[in-house]
Amino acid sequence: MISDTTIASTVKSALATDPRVGAMDITVYSHHGRVQLSGDVTSADQMSAAEEIAREVPGVVDVLNNLRLVRVSARHGVLEEV
Repeated sequence: MISDTTIASTVKSALATDPRVGAMDITVYSHHGRVQLSGDVTSADQMSAAEEIAREVPGVVDVLNNLRLVRVSARHGVLEEV
């Protein structure tokens, strides 16, 4: 059986190296192979890609996608939930 620590770090690495995602703002938790993704992304495509990537990692049995879609406000330079 693959440990949750290994699963979480493998998912994080896979997200960070995938050009569709760029996972620096994504936090990954794993418990009994169930992965939770949380954090901010700037497109629905990133959100879908992150979940797809996580599901492909060995040992992952389910993915809870709690990513939040945000945009950067040109006026204030801050993230706003979409």
